[in-house]
Amino acid sequence: MGPSGFLQALVLVLTLSTLPSTFCVVDKTLEDDAKGEEVVDAVIAKIGSLFGKDYGFFKRLAYVDTRFDTKTISAQMFTGGIWYNTEKMFNTTKISKTLDTMYRKIYQLFGIKWRGEISWEDLRKPLYSALALHLYLFEKDPSTEQKGFPQTIAEQANYRKHNLGMDYIQYVQIQTGDEFVHLVTTFEEAKISCNGKMDLVVVLDGSGSVRSENFEKSKNFVAKLFAQYSIDTTRLGFIVYATGVKVELALGSGNTAKNIQNIVEEAFFPSGGTNTNGAIKVALNLFKTAKPRPGVPKVLAVFTDGESNKGGLHDKGGVPDIQQARADGVTTYAVGIGPLIILSELMEIAQGQSGRVFSLRDFNALLQFFRNLHQQTCGESQQPSFGQGTGDTLKFNEHRLYRFTWGEVTRSFRITLKTTQGLIEVYHGRNRGVNRAWYDGQLFDGENYIEHPDLYKQQDHNVRRDDEIISEFNIDKAYEDYEEVPDEFYNSDDRTATTSPQRFLFLYVLGLESINNYTILVEEVDLLPMTTTLPIIITTTTAPTSPTTTTSPFTTTEIPTTISIESTTFAMTPAPSFFLDSSLGLFKSSSACNCAFVKWNVLMVLGVNFAFVLFS
Repeated sequence: MGPSGFLQALVLVLTLSTLPSTFCVVDKTLEDDAKGEEVVDAVIAKIGSLFGKDYGFFKRLAYVDTRFDTKTISAQMFTGGIWYNTEKMFNTTKISKTLDTMYRKIYQLFGIKWRGEISWEDLRKPLYSALALHLYLFEKDPSTEQKGFPQTIAEQANYRKHNLGMDYIQYVQIQTGDEFVHLVTTFEEAKISCNGKMDLVVVLDGSGSVRSENFEKSKNFVAKLFAQYSIDTTRLGFIVYATGVKVELALGSGNTAKNIQNIVEEAFFPSGGTNTNGAIKVALNLFKTAKPRPGVPKVLAVFTDGESNKGGLHDKGGVPDIQQARADGVTTYAVGIGPLIILSELMEIAQGQSGRVFSLRDFNALLQFFRNLHQQTCGESQQPSFGQGTGDTLKFNEHRLYRFTWGEVTRSFRITLKTTQGLIEVYHGRNRGVNRAWYDGQLFDGENYIEHPDLYKQQDHNVRRDDEIISEFNIDKAYEDYEEVPDEFYNSDDRTATTSPQRFLFLYVLGLESINNYTILVEEVDLLPMTTTLPIIITTTTAPTSPTTTTSPFTTTEIPTTISIESTTFAMTPAPSFFLDSSLGLFKSSSACNCAFVKWNVLMVLGVNFAFVLFS
C-alpha cells in the first residue's frame, strides 16, 4: 500500500468517527447511584400515577431528605438510594398481604418481579428506590391507597413524620414539620418562572355553592398562578361562571402583569347555578378568536366545586362541548374542589387523561396547588408544523419541550438545529418526561435523522407512555414468603401496557449559558435503508510489482456493508441500523444503543474491511 492509499483510508476513518450518533439510549433511573434533580424528575415521570397523585410529595422528600442524593450523611453506609429506605423498611415491602395489587401493577408496567427478584442493594437504582418507598408507605398506611397522598406541604410534613418514624427523621437530620415546610417553600419559590410560549385560559366556578369566602381564595390562587408566567411569551385568559359566563380577561389583551393581577382580584362573585359547559364553550371561543400562534400549546384549566347543572344537553348538566377542545387542539385540565365532585365529569373535562385530573379536598389546599399546576402546564409541549422552523431564547438551565406526531412508517424525521447564541443540549425520546437523565438520543447542530420507531417493533418494559392505562386486578391470594410466589402470579398476559403504539417524538432543549438562542426545523423525509446492493466504493492507488498492461494505476474495490452489532449495555435494545440519506449520502446512526459502543464497533468493523482491501 502506498502513502496515498493510507492517507485516503485514514481520512475516511476519521470522517466516520466524527458523525453524530443521534440514537444513544440513556436511562439513569436504572443506573446504580445515579443522582440529581433530573434523575428524580425522570423517575417520577416513569412512575406516573401508578400509586395515585402525590401532589409533589416524592420530589419534595427527595430534596429535603437527601438533596436528590447529593447530601452526604454517612459515606460508609448504604441508605437505600435517593429515597432513603432502611433494610428493615425494604423487607416490609417483600412480605405483605396488602400489596398484591401493587406487585402486579409494577410487573405490568416495568417487568419487575418485586418479591422474587429484588434485593436491598438494587435500591441503588433510583427507580427501585422510589418504588420501595411507595410500597413501604402503602404497607404502613393502607388508607393511602384510598385517600391518596396529602395535598398541602404542611400535611405532607405531618404524613412524613407519622409514617416514616422518628428514627428515619433523625437520621436524615430534618426533624420538624416547620423545617420541612421551610425547605420545600424556599426551594420551590427559587425555581425559574415559566417563559415558554403558551396560551392559557383559566375557568373558575363562581356558583352559589362555592360561597363568597372560597371564591376569594380561588381568585388568590389564580393571581398566584398567573404571576408564575412571563407575559412576554404566555397569553393569559380568565373566565368566571355560574349560571352565566363572563370573560374577565381575553387572550392577547395587551395588559401589563400588574393590570392582570388587578383584573383577577376585582372579579365579582356571581353566585347561581353551575354552567360548566357554557364556560367551556366561551373559553374555546377565546382560543379561536385570538391571533393565531402556530405550534404554541393551548391549555384550558377548569376549576369547579361540584356537578354541573346548566348549559348541557336540554340545558341540564354535562360538558358535551369538551369534545370540541380535542378537535381544536386544546389540552384540558380539570380541578375539582370539595366533597361534591363527580369524578366522571372531571375525567370528561380532561378528555379521559387521568394525569390531568386533580381533586382537592378544600379551598385551602387550592392555595398551595398553584405550583403543581404551574409545573404541569409548563411541561406542555409546543407542536410546530413540519417544514416551519421555530426558535426561542433560553436562560441558564431553562428548557423547552416540543412534540411531533409520527406519520407513515416509511417516513422519518430530519431535524435541523442551529445555535445562534450560547450553548444548548437537545435530547429526544418517546415520552414527555424526556430530559438529560432519560432519553433515546442526543441531537447536534446541523442535520440529524431519526427513523420511525415502528421499524423496530420493540417492547420496552422500562418505558411508560402517555396513552397507557394501568388495569386493575382481582387478587385472591397473598403469599407470606416471597420465595414461594409462583411464576403464574406474574401473568405475562397482563402486561398490556407495553403494547401501545409509539405515537410521538419529544424534543427536550436545555440552555447551558446565561442567554441561549436557537432555531429548530423538523421535516418528514424518506430514508433508504442501506443493503449489500449499495456498496461503499473505495478507490486506492497500488504500485505494480511487475510490468503490466493496465493503462490506469487505479483499482476499484467494493466493500460489503452489512454490519451486525448488538448492544451489550441494555437488554431490551435493538441492534443498530445504519441509513444512507439518498439526497446527502451521509451515514447516520439510528439505533437505541450505547453511543461509544456503536461508534467504535462500527469503526472496528470498517477498519478491518479497509485493512483487508488496502493490504490485499
